[in-house]
Amino acid sequence: MTEDPAIISKIVSEKIAPKVKKLYAYVFSDPKDDLNDGGVYIYQFNAKKDLEGYIVENFEQSNFRVLVKDLFYIRIWSDYGYHIKGKENSKDHLNKLEKYYTNLGAKRMQLKSDESVVEMAED
Repeated sequence: MTEDPAIISKIVSEKIAPKVKKLYAYVFSDPKDDLNDGGVYIYQFNAKKDLEGYIVENFEQSNFRVLVKDLFYIRIWSDYGYHIKGKENSKDHLNKLEKYYTNLGAKRMQLKSDESVVEMAED
């Protein structure tokens, strides 16, 4: 956790850094395995309008979810790349993290879809 504006501005975009009061981060990765990482970033905004403005600028992505509680923007992500029967995968991991934060009173936000991402149909 940090309140240091210099550190916050190195982690979040320069545009929103002045609007973030505190930044909490928990990142987990296995340095021996690039298919096994994830984490949580929590931005505590100074004002509700700053939080709301940031939410509308973001796009939905399959490897993360966004939850909100009060002035907290909670971004959980998982890049668990394994699809081995009986092993935890990204979706399992995201579900577990989402459940944790919803039990604390956070609500999941549905972000706008990213129109720049085009899926190709296979013939």
